Amino acid sequence: HVVFEPGRELSDEYINTYEGLPYQETVKLAVPKEEMPKTWFEVLKLYPETKPIQRLIAHLCNHDLQAIEYTMNWLAYPLQHIGAKMASALVFHGDTHGAGKTLLFEEIIKPIYGQYAATLGQSDLESQYTGNRSGKLFVLFEEIFNNKQKYDHSGAMKHMITGKTMRVERKFIDSYEEANHINCVFLSNEVQPFKIEEND
Repeated sequence: HVVFEPGRELSDEYINTYEGLPYQETVKLAVPKEEMPKTWFEVLKLYPETKPIQRLIAHLCNHDLQAIEYTMNWLAYPLQHIGAKMASALVFHGDTHGAGKTLLFEEIIKPIYGQYAATLGQSDLESQYTGNRSGKLFVLFEEIFNNKQKYDHSGAMKHMITGKTMRVERKFIDSYEEANHINCVFLSNEVQPFKIEEND
């Protein structure tokens, strides 16, 4: 009964491998939770020291207020509700190198998750071994698709984004099923980095 179930209280017959996020105990709210403003824009004003991060997100969202709000909420919800599985992924793409995509997700967001985050590439996606996804809450995918491969692996990627469980394959060990708490972000310099079907 060894499980990975962040945010859940389990009975004594289970061993939960989740031990908490690195900064969880140091988070301080600007005002008591019950006094927090209801709009994201008002909340951001309470944290002036995060202005450079806010500006970077606005830049990556092309200053589209709806996209900024969606991104802020998508990033915040799994941190406010540990173990929450988003039913969507973020895809940041553009033909400009050095826009700041990796800076935001690799240097700012990923460290918040500590050991429960990973950066994966094409070889990780193609490998039959999936142990590097086990026990993760946040996975950043950097430039994993070329034109052919984005169609070959779209089913596996969709399951990783929306599936409730996943098979974990490790060398010389029987495969096992684990709860899927991964929230995915895809970064690319391609115009269409991910195959999106008509009704998705």
